[in-house]
Order: sequence, then structure tokens, then C-alpha cells
Amino acid sequence: MYPLPATTTAWIRALGAFVMTHELTFTADVLKTAELPEFAWIKGVISTYLRTEVHLIKNEFSKKFKPDNVDLTYVIWGDLDTIWLKDFDSCTLAKPTILSVTGANTNDPNAGVGYYNTTAMSMIFGDMISYARSKAFKFSALDNTLMAEFAGSKFTALPYFFNWRPYWGDVPQEQWARDGGGKKYILHVHGPKLDKTVCTAKGL
Repeated sequence: MYPLPATTTAWIRALGAFVMTHELTFTADVLKTAELPEFAWIKGVISTYLRTEVHLIKNEFSKKFKPDNVDLTYVIWGDLDTIWLKDFDSCTLAKPTILSVTGANTNDPNAGVGYYNTTAMSMIFGDMISYARSKAFKFSALDNTLMAEFAGSKFTALPYFFNWRPYWGDVPQEQWARDGGGKKYILHVHGPKLDKTVCTAKGL
């Protein structure tokens, strides 16, 4: 993929994070679509497709660190514009058949935070990318649209307080309240990235 600037990478590492690189297995396909004028914008956001390869990233991580007594079958993905506000026990979440996202089974699923079954993702990945190629990777919301079209009927719902947007306000609507509104665990700024996200959170 496109490497982060050295200063950004150093800033992330200084916060105690591990930084690894991963090249999409289908980068060439997406860039071919990006040659079309109406899809030129894809070049700047191609990294969102990394979410489709969580199972491959997990394997690369496991080979490097060989974590003991850690089950990485189920992992939670958070975009670079998310802030994890407090600790939580992922065992309290229902295990996803494939993927749990907010807005599951609606016309607005959002994988900015996703709870993945990496084994299931690895099993559908080949067919999903074949489907994407048949559509020439022309998806309005990139991986969100791809995954929703291909396997959305099998998505399960992730409670909204694991993917909370600050512009929703502090008082959730009724449907969010049923999910335990007010217990915000992961804040999704949904726009500014990295260091700007921290500044935004401090201003809330």
C-alpha cells in the first residue's frame, strides 16, 4: 500500500503501537478502475480495502509475534479515525458468523469498526474478490459496498456504542438506546485521521 510518512509512523510507534505494512493482493485491479475519470478518487482511499484482508493481516501478525494463548479467530478492526475510549471484554460480544458491523442488514452498514470471524473471511475471500472483479471494483462505498453486496445477509449487528460518531450527540435515539446508549467504547470520528483525531476528541 502507500506507506505513511515517516513522521506519522514514528508518532504512532511513540504511542506504543506496532506498525506493520500489508500490500493488498488485488491492488492492481483497483488501480485499473481508478484510471477511469469517475473513479479517480479511489486512489486516495484504496487502503479502506485492507478490511477485506483482515484474515491475511492476522496471519502476518501471528508469524511475526507468535502470540501464545491468544485466539485470533475473532478480531476487532478499527479504522485510523477511531479512538478506543475504554477497555472492554470482547467475550461479551456475540461471535460473528462472518462479520459484525453497525447498520448490519440496513442500507448503511459501516465497517469502520468490525468484529471479524477470520476463519470465515478466509473461506469466502476468493469468491468475494472474484465477484468484485466481475464488477470491476466499481463500488460506491468501496469495501463497505462490496462486502454488503456479497455477504451482507450474513452480517450480524455490532452495538452502536462500539462505533460511535461524535456528530450523533450524547443522547442516542431509541434504537441506539436499546443497544446500551451512553456506554461508548469506540469513538469513530469518521473523517479526520491519526493525530487530527486526537485533537478532535480532546475538543469534544
